[in-house]
Amino acid sequence: VAAGLIRLGSCGDGGPTGPGAAVPGVLDLRYSTPNGDDGAVFFDVAGGPVEAVLSTAFRVSSSGAGASEVRVIVTGPLAPGTVAQLRVPDLRRAADYTATIREVATEGTYALRDLQGYRIDVVRP
Repeated sequence: VAAGLIRLGSCGDGGPTGPGAAVPGVLDLRYSTPNGDDGAVFFDVAGGPVEAVLSTAFRVSSSGAGASEVRVIVTGPLAPGTVAQLRVPDLRRAADYTATIREVATEGTYALRDLQGYRIDVVRP
């Protein structure tokens, strides 16, 4: 009886567990730039479902939440480092996600930049 109670107590909320269970969480979007005055970056994220795009430091707009491809715009005085996060249903698939920069604009004038030297990496925090 004691062994059964221990097993029952380790079941948690009754949701799926074990090696095949999804592990929801967030992935960082890490921005690399050769410039110090970027004001906006527009990019696509592909590779799996994205539940939400979040940021506490910058203004973020996105379309396609829930789909396997999401379009994102991040604005503000951008600097190298994490500019946003993706909430995803399964962190075990983190390597499937990629980000492709489409446009970068300067702060203030929003003149478009040449994309050479820019990158966004999708990484586990």
